[in-house]
Amino acid sequence: MERKPHDKVVVFDPNAAHCEIYEIKHSAKATPQQYRFLVEDGKCAQTEYRFGPIVAKRVLYRGTSFKEGEAEYVNVEEYLKNLLGAGEGGVL
Repeated sequence: MERKPHDKVVVFDPNAAHCEIYEIKHSAKATPQQYRFLVEDGKCAQTEYRFGPIVAKRVLYRGTSFKEGEAEYVNVEEYLKNLLGAGEGGVL
């Protein structure tokens, strides 16, 4: 069985002393196991100890955006278009 890598990202805001955590997926399919690391108490406690309170838990993927419990599934294209500093029409 081939294991696929899990892409995890912590975005730390030093001015606000908090962070956002992301799981990056390369599919359009949403499954509960995709956000399991985002809600795991031990991993969240370690992250908050190092980077401050977690203010967002998101799965970036190719499907439709929606909220699932504590985690948000966000369409990666929508996410990139909404980043601060995106160019005209949301294009980077």
